[in-house]
Amino acid sequence: MLVAARAALDNKEDFRYGNLKLENEFYQLGLLTKQQRFIAVDCALCEIKPEDRWGPRPPGNISFPPYSGKTLFAFRWKSSDFKKIMYLKFCLSGSAGLELLVLYSFHEERP
Repeated sequence: MLVAARAALDNKEDFRYGNLKLENEFYQLGLLTKQQRFIAVDCALCEIKPEDRWGPRPPGNISFPPYSGKTLFAFRWKSSDFKKIMYLKFCLSGSAGLELLVLYSFHEERP
């Protein structure tokens, strides 16, 4: 899933918002422009390792449109770029090789 997420970001050079709260999460991290956000997600996907996987096993699926039925993947890792423990949740939409990265959460770990 990480390799596919990385490929989706590289191929499309973009990602989608899966919900409205993501805008606020980026704002709280001081990521105000589209370019800053892209770079942050790009860096996160470079830092995250498979063992950083977080959440239920097997992962849950999205229950609301437009990505209903897609599998959500969550990761928690110690970020050297952000200097804190971070959390990222995403799904992939589309067919293999042409997938789109859809973000649902990107924020500092919450207690």
